Amino acid sequence: MSTKTKTTTSKPKEKSKATGKTATTTKARAKPAGQPKPKRADQLTAMLRRPEGATIAQVQEAFGILPHSARAQISMLGKKLGTKIDASRAAKGEPLTYRLPAAG
Repeated sequence: MSTKTKTTTSKPKEKSKATGKTATTTKARAKPAGQPKPKRADQLTAMLRRPEGATIAQVQEAFGILPHSARAQISMLGKKLGTKIDASRAAKGEPLTYRLPAAG
């Protein structure tokens, strides 16, 4: 009986991006000059203060999040501001519209 030995060739491992930074990755991450990006809470507050308010679908689209995350963001914003967020339907079968009271 002949026995064959299995040989494996290993490929050289590539350097991990997490271990070393290069000039190109640093430039890509540099913050643009000008005004800083508004925080999500500020953007959500503005959406909820609009006269028409905001639906879960609108919050999802604006932030690229799932429905349960959109509801959580609205809930946490209400707790953070210490304000009750109104939720109402225009008609039966319509989505809930969330609103914050007008600032003032």
